[in-house]
Amino acid sequence: MTFFSGIATLQPMIAIDMDDTVVQTTENTHHAIAKLLRHVGHELILPAFFAPRQRSEIAHKCDGSMVTETDHASQEMIRQELATLAPQIGFLGEEMDAADQLQLLNRCDTPCWCLDPLDGTSNFIAGMPCFTISLGLLHQGRAIAGWIYDPVRDELFSATPSDNAIRCNGTPLPPPNPPALAEAVGYVDFKRLPHQLAQRLVIQAPWHSQRNLGSCALEWAWLASGRSQFIIHGGESVWDFAAGLALANKSGVVVRDFAGKAPLASRQLNSSIIAAANQSLFDGLHLATQLGSQ
Repeated sequence: MTFFSGIATLQPMIAIDMDDTVVQTTENTHHAIAKLLRHVGHELILPAFFAPRQRSEIAHKCDGSMVTETDHASQEMIRQELATLAPQIGFLGEEMDAADQLQLLNRCDTPCWCLDPLDGTSNFIAGMPCFTISLGLLHQGRAIAGWIYDPVRDELFSATPSDNAIRCNGTPLPPPNPPALAEAVGYVDFKRLPHQLAQRLVIQAPWHSQRNLGSCALEWAWLASGRSQFIIHGGESVWDFAAGLALANKSGVVVRDFAGKAPLASRQLNSSIIAAANQSLFDGLHLATQLGSQ
């Protein structure tokens, strides 16, 4: 019996029109995914976080990042349940072969889930309580919907086509009211920026202060909900930003790569990111990144 077997009568929860140009999710979709992500967070991820970890449970991927048995178990559990929820939707997970990921991302006619089953794995391993499950729904180069679940704080941030605003635990959030750039606080991953740009931004930061939470998805959720004002990142993977992009679109956040293009426009697995709570902040950040790269 699957997790969704008790709600099978609610299907179809995700509808695709005849020419595949519109994907709609229902309120039932939101509740089912919220229930699934909370279940995985509470029953799998948090118990593993608080349990003693063995080094044998941790491996290194070819890009140097770490992965745990919990990453794999979370992905497989969610993949199986999404297949029950919406068998017509493809699935792209972080812990898949890169060639398969790229093929799914470029399959324009088929919507696909985009999952980071444990975003913030290094935090998780180190015992730092900043990690999430991030699930986006992509179609034709757009982020249609997104869910980011923080199991430590029990906060589920979501955005679906039927929503007028992003929601936290089902409650619509008011539009952000950001300060000017000189007073803004945001997230910068200096490690992945070009050296010259990173050096310039350290010396001449145009903002008030910066952080790095170690979980890209959590940064997206907090930006879209008004808890911060910007993100600058030299190379996020699509599963890092897929759900966040949906939240950003719903809350008026302006998002481009360093070249000024939409992050999904190139259909590549990685993209640089400039995301800002409004156009004025974005313009200032974009100018700073261009000056820093000269």
